[in-house]
Amino acid sequence: MTRASVGRSSCSDSVAGSSVGRRPVRLLRLCCLTIALTPLLLGFTLPGTVERLCGRGNRLYKQEKYKEAGESYARALKLRPGDPTLHYNQGAALYKAGDLPGASQAFSAAMADVPEDLQEDLHYNIGNTRYRMGDLKGAIEQYKQALRLNPDDGEAKYNLELALRKLKEQEKQQKQQQDEEQKKEQQSKQDQEKQSQQQNAQQEQQQEEQAKQQQAQANEQQAKQSQAQKAQESASEAEKGKEDKGLTKEQAAALLRALAAEETALQRIIRRAPPSAAREVQKDW
Repeated sequence: MTRASVGRSSCSDSVAGSSVGRRPVRLLRLCCLTIALTPLLLGFTLPGTVERLCGRGNRLYKQEKYKEAGESYARALKLRPGDPTLHYNQGAALYKAGDLPGASQAFSAAMADVPEDLQEDLHYNIGNTRYRMGDLKGAIEQYKQALRLNPDDGEAKYNLELALRKLKEQEKQQKQQQDEEQKKEQQSKQDQEKQSQQQNAQQEQQQEEQAKQQQAQANEQQAKQSQAQKAQESASEAEKGKEDKGLTKEQAAALLRALAAEETALQRIIRRAPPSAAREVQKDW
């Protein structure tokens, strides 16, 4: 919660479900100061306007109208920019209204020139704001700053321990998440490698089958060529055999001439031979 209230009244809040701020808290009252503004430069402002706007904001805060209270403090800040008290009160109202970024900005602005006796509470409030915004490390640092200023601040100790436990749990969850992501990434990588190996094996198998098919086709083609060559050789031999059995015209003419020459020679031999004794032929009547 923010340590801010009006007068002796108090308000309470919780951080992550754990009650904090068990002692009364307060808003800051502005001193009744009046500033003479130069009409030509800043325009005319009634004396005490800032104080009235701050008082109105305090009343709205007590009525739990935190948004309207923050608007009243913002109007006062336009007339008195940089006032740490106004920034402090505005931060408390915005925190209660749920505007955590606005509250953080207002508290940070108040830190620039906050009175020393309020620095502890301001660090505490900034710590709560950052805690609720999820900035655990920032909250832890602010609680430590508050404890440096007041080591006996039990609320700051409680919230510091709470923030440290939550940060430890958060880091543990983050580590588990990282481990799971790494496992998923590793598993995905293994799956990809396995898929790649399967694809390579399939490609090798396909290539091997293609090589076998090509070899079978080559063997078949070679067998066909061999059969065709054998058939051609057989045909050539048969044709040659036919040529050996048949005579050409020239061969037939030469053969006839040779036969004629042999016949002539035979006749000559016959004519030279002596006549043989005549045989008496008896007739059998």
